[in-house]
Amino acid sequence: EIPGVGRKTANLVITECHEIDGITVDTHVHRISNVLGLVKTKNPTETEFALMKIAPKKYWSRINRLFVLWGKEVSGKDKEKLLSALDK
Repeated sequence: EIPGVGRKTANLVITECHEIDGITVDTHVHRISNVLGLVKTKNPTETEFALMKIAPKKYWSRINRLFVLWGKEVSGKDKEKLLSALDK
């Protein structure tokens, strides 16, 4: 444990620098996962574990990158906006 380093940062370092499978869940990943109905969770930690149950392990490290990019393209919590961004 390192003071000031939370779960999200630790997971990001582990997955990106040490190439260990994990899912880094930030606001974008948590929000998009819930809006799309992939999970039904109340916080990022719950989302992390719920996604681990449904996503193949080989994709875990990619989830954060994809959802963050997607989340930056679409503002708000509207499911239709999220889905329409797939067409771009």
